[in-house]
Amino acid sequence: MAGIKRGSVFNCKKGMTHELFFNVFELVLASIVLLALLFFVNGIVKQTIFEKNYLARDLAGLINTVYAAPGELTYRYNENAAGFTFDFGSGKVDVRSESKDPENVFYPFAKNDRISFQYKTLSYAKDSVKIEISKSPESVSVDKQEPSQY
Repeated sequence: MAGIKRGSVFNCKKGMTHELFFNVFELVLASIVLLALLFFVNGIVKQTIFEKNYLARDLAGLINTVYAAPGELTYRYNENAAGFTFDFGSGKVDVRSESKDPENVFYPFAKNDRISFQYKTLSYAKDSVKIEISKSPESVSVDKQEPSQY
């Protein structure tokens, strides 16, 4: 241990300064990659494509279930529908966003020719009005459930 000098890192041998430079360079590079990843994830979170896909698939499956249920049925869909427009028409659920993401997402449901489906477009600007799906022996209908009915 007699040959090792103690002191500042910058006063050490030349090889030590290169090693320090590469360590700092690796930290800066890792920070840049981390920031780029965070910006990418933030951009994905702001998109509504995943939420629209979930709502379209969930509502289409729910309509299939309502068609298959015996007798009369009223179901209140309690997901937050604020900022979306739902178009229940021609055997599919089409979900559009009011402002953020221009891409529409749709998902088909199985129509029963013996039971009519009353097609409707429901739009939710900023309020969280819920969706109500009703079935009678003759028809299936989709409508808004007003806040006073919760």
